[in-house]
Amino acid sequence: MDASQEAQAAKLGRAQIDLDELAAIAARAAGAYDGAPQLECLTVEPVPGEVYNMTTECLHRVGGIVDGLPFSLIVKVCRSPLYWPGIAQVPEALREYLTSVINWRTELDAYTGLLAATLPEGMAMPVIYLVRELPGEYAAIWMQDVLDGPEPWEEARFARAAYLLGRFAGTPATPPPAERPLRFFYEGAARHVFIPRLLSREPEDNPVIAQAADPALLADLRAFALRAEDYLAELEALPRLRAHGDASPQNLFASNGSMTAIDWGSYSLQPVGFDLGQLLAGRINSGELGPDALPALAPLVQDEYARGLEEAGARIPRAVVRRGHVLSMAIFNCLSALSPRELADGDSPALRERLRTRAGMARFLLDAVRETA
Repeated sequence: MDASQEAQAAKLGRAQIDLDELAAIAARAAGAYDGAPQLECLTVEPVPGEVYNMTTECLHRVGGIVDGLPFSLIVKVCRSPLYWPGIAQVPEALREYLTSVINWRTELDAYTGLLAATLPEGMAMPVIYLVRELPGEYAAIWMQDVLDGPEPWEEARFARAAYLLGRFAGTPATPPPAERPLRFFYEGAARHVFIPRLLSREPEDNPVIAQAADPALLADLRAFALRAEDYLAELEALPRLRAHGDASPQNLFASNGSMTAIDWGSYSLQPVGFDLGQLLAGRINSGELGPDALPALAPLVQDEYARGLEEAGARIPRAVVRRGHVLSMAIFNCLSALSPRELADGDSPALRERLRTRAGMARFLLDAVRETA
């Protein structure tokens, strides 16, 4: 037994497995399948970045050398949202509803079921080496460490991603995924945090917010918030199709002309165009893209998504695709526009830039909501 390797494996916590089993998985990841694999070097480190997902406990990158070959893979521990550290913020009366809407097993079922067989050509899931149930409502997923290719996130890549998401949405699946109602977001954080902040005096009284949100934007945000239930009802009446559920560029990796999508925990039925919201908002919220890119990117991805739908046999008018995209993206990004997480940390250049970017995205979306009505 290699004590240093045991110490590294112990960093996996509840997901730890014995070294022989780990070596076998490492050999698959490295492409070495002959004989009994020899684990020569092992490292386990947390994947950089904060984990905000209620159903993700942790992410680790496991790497090293096996049979003389380098390997790298990801270990993700999923959990019931009841074990989320922030569960105390959720009233006890709503926790049962929370677990019915956010099914922590969705990602496990996506990887172990028939979903991969229904993906359109050019779209893939990561290779899964092991899915293991753990004591309590936890499970560990050992998967391919997907590396992004050199293609930058420019118009061509956004267009390709939107087309594949449209093909995916328009392809029927048996059984279909569960619904994840948008009202859950509205009845939770939006209704109890974001909308009260918008309708209060805080946007005017907080100089950092006031600098980002001019009076016209603030008035339009408040008007949108007061009509949010009407917009939700409109979304609920649109065609409902398969959606990845969190199709941000951070979850879409390109390699050799194919797109590998990770993080399937939000796979669900959603209004047509839903996935385009995160496709565009992901890099804006991360600060890698400015809101000034939206006037060119939005119609591009809407057209490519609609083309993908049509080629999959789902003929939905482009105007309906556009409305579904704009409304669902606005629900998530306008109501929360002036409530970034960094607001709690006080004034800083990063907060000011964050608010400026979110305000710019909100301005575009509010105008688009009016234009598509």
